[in-house]
Amino acid sequence: MVAFVFKGISQSTPADSTEMYAYIDSVLAEARGPIKRTDFFNLLTTFNSYMALQGVNGTGLISGGDTASMLTPYISRNDTASMLNSYRRKNDFVIATDYGMNPSADPETNHTALQNAINAATSSGIRVVFIPAGEYHVGSLNSASVDGELWTIQNQNGLTIRGAGKNLTRLIGDRDFTSSATATYFFAIRGSSNVVIEDMALISEFSRSFAMTAASPENSLDSNFHHGVWVVQTGDNDSITVRNCTFKNLYGIGIYVNSAVNRLRIENNDFVDLHRHVPVGAGEPQPTGVLINKADNFLVFGNRFENVVSHNNGLSHSIYLADGADGGIISNNHIVIDENFDPINNGSGGIKTGGGGVLNNNLTVISNYSKNVRHVLDDVTNVIWQANQEIDALTWIYGPNTKNITFKGNLYQLTSALTAYYGMVQSFETGVIFKNINFIENFVDGGNVGFPGSLVFGAYLGTLRNSIITGNIFKQVGAGIFTYRTTGTIDSSYIKNNNITSGSGSSYLIYTEGDFTNNVVIDNSFDLNEGASALIRANPDYSPSNSSNQIINNKGPIFGSLDIFDITSTDTSGFTKKAYLTEAD
Repeated sequence: MVAFVFKGISQSTPADSTEMYAYIDSVLAEARGPIKRTDFFNLLTTFNSYMALQGVNGTGLISGGDTASMLTPYISRNDTASMLNSYRRKNDFVIATDYGMNPSADPETNHTALQNAINAATSSGIRVVFIPAGEYHVGSLNSASVDGELWTIQNQNGLTIRGAGKNLTRLIGDRDFTSSATATYFFAIRGSSNVVIEDMALISEFSRSFAMTAASPENSLDSNFHHGVWVVQTGDNDSITVRNCTFKNLYGIGIYVNSAVNRLRIENNDFVDLHRHVPVGAGEPQPTGVLINKADNFLVFGNRFENVVSHNNGLSHSIYLADGADGGIISNNHIVIDENFDPINNGSGGIKTGGGGVLNNNLTVISNYSKNVRHVLDDVTNVIWQANQEIDALTWIYGPNTKNITFKGNLYQLTSALTAYYGMVQSFETGVIFKNINFIENFVDGGNVGFPGSLVFGAYLGTLRNSIITGNIFKQVGAGIFTYRTTGTIDSSYIKNNNITSGSGSSYLIYTEGDFTNNVVIDNSFDLNEGASALIRANPDYSPSNSSNQIINNKGPIFGSLDIFDITSTDTSGFTKKAYLTEAD
């Protein structure tokens, strides 16, 4: 028996063509993209050997002529399209170029060709539409779709649209073949299940046609396509996957899920330069990488978000859970905005939840990397925010029903001072009581920017109640825990086993300008510079209420007259010291 081995998959000499087809099935499943020249040669050699053993010459597996004569024109090629054009297997996939799609074709032709390929796959029962490598300009000024999408996947079960790779198959939204009313989406999924879109780039050309201004034309530069993939609230959509794609230059949303979807997976995509140069008008989309509205059991994993930002007004979001998202995991994503965009003050660019009054529940945000962004947690409960790396990033907490959020094991780093007394993680809505917002075992490097440029965790607006703040390391920060002026309050919270070390400037474990009441501060340690630093400072300029707190067994060095407090004229009766400050061991 002769054994064939290709890409690590072995197969003994097939007894018949059915076995050979099964072997090729496994090969193609492993390949799913460009095939190397040597691998392609080996694959054709396998065909040749099989057909020679079976006495087959030029029939069955390879169309036209004998296998040996077909090797020469193909071994110098390395793209999947060449292999597919020489290998046609029944019920495998529909190839878009067979229906007129071509890199040299005009946008209308490519638009029609791909829809015809999708329709052919639908009618024939074939479940994969393949778009070979190449750059295809697409668009339509005469779109007959309901909402302006180029291609519609409707009432389908098990359909996959696949390119040759995220930067190999490139669909370019042509600026001359679109308008504000038509062709503003690439794909729309309606009432379908088990749909996969993968291995391609959806790119919009820039256009100045929407808001050109003579005074500053460079500021009115925008792309012409709103969205990449749109899951429409039409019928039931279930098990939708978008993976290994690039979304670039869209001025709206990369992936917009506006339907109750169960089992949504968004994996290993790149969202690059999704932005607006002109002011966002009423009803127009904010730049957003992924917007999920009403989805259960979703995964957003391994994606790269780079410069998803609004240049003018409004907030941008790399990941936005709008309303009713439940049971989701956001993991291993890379979220970065160029610091020149000033994302902290001019847009968020990070992860956002809620804002519509409908709760998002049971969210896990783990092992992500964020830089120069602002995250917004609004109308959300039961959140685990864990093992993330946050570089010059803020997290703001909103919403009257927001509660039960735990920040654990994260790394926070500052390279420059924050402004306006902002904290790295803080409540940010006046009059709201936020319960059980916990900050546990995090490491914070304040970058030695001093006070007040590096406040960490606290109440800027509203009240933090029943918080657990324990096991954190605060290095070179202005204040580890804070309340802001008369607008922020911390009460009934437990502050234990935290360590703070100061740099060249002032540092405080706890800094209060707003009220700080009914708290327990126990077993914390600190290594602070002599001078303005202290374990707790209550600023008398704002007369905070500091009542019924217990200060127990906190340890650190004593500098002359420096005590546990730096409270000056503020009454200290609200602090019960059950153990005085002692020298640290």
